[in-house]
Amino acid sequence: SDWDAALYIGLVPEDLKHLIEIAPEPTTVIDWRRANALLEHVQFSELIILDQPRYRQIQREATVGEGEEKQTVTTTDMAKESDLENLHYEVIAHGQHGPLILQKREGEKLSYYLLFDPDRSTLPYRVGFPIMVSNLIRSSMHQAGLLEVTGDETGVLPSMSLTPKEDYKVTGPHAFERSETADDKGVVSGVPAPRVGRYNVSDGTKERFVGVSLLDVEETLLESVETIQFADPETSVTASARVAETNKALWSTFALLALLLLLVEWWFFQRKPGGFTR
Repeated sequence: SDWDAALYIGLVPEDLKHLIEIAPEPTTVIDWRRANALLEHVQFSELIILDQPRYRQIQREATVGEGEEKQTVTTTDMAKESDLENLHYEVIAHGQHGPLILQKREGEKLSYYLLFDPDRSTLPYRVGFPIMVSNLIRSSMHQAGLLEVTGDETGVLPSMSLTPKEDYKVTGPHAFERSETADDKGVVSGVPAPRVGRYNVSDGTKERFVGVSLLDVEETLLESVETIQFADPETSVTASARVAETNKALWSTFALLALLLLLVEWWFFQRKPGGFTR
């Protein structure tokens, strides 16, 4: 499997079935890790779940005594969160008697397990459900490194390492065509990319494609232009030279009036000892 993040719903992993069972009893969420990538901005307060994942009773073996009196004692005890951690599972949401959501990381792969079926809960009717799905998509993109990927900008194609001193033909959108020759190190650089689209670099036998995004000056930067040209060549909008009317701020006027009032008050108070008293 080449997935980077996955969410399993309504099942207990095979290696945990001896530790967790599903009981047909209602339960609620006691606590959850709000900083977890899957549960960020998700509220589980007053969530009702009709199936309750709960810890099983398991047998534990312990060695007591020393020397010849050493013996192994078997005890029965409830499974604990530490038992899940020993199998590389992390509890990110707790129910009344067991875990509700688990997380497991295997190298670069990340898996989430909803131990209950959302259809037997009020989760699909909560705002937190689409938020959790969005968090899952974002987490998967982060695992795949797609959140940090930026597209190449129009203007000039990025430098390409090809065969030294080989002639290449570069074609692109709107009948763009250009011939380039790689230098002694096999680098082709300075190829213009005036339009958005896919550019093809070919030597006649091998091809290399370069995609250029919408990050050009006229489309995404706040730069003024005199004319906006639409797809229809006869349709265009010319910029107006008249300054748009805006509301005038009154704070400066009020501040000046307040200053004058303070000056008048100061003058009356300071003009002679005792103020107005005679």
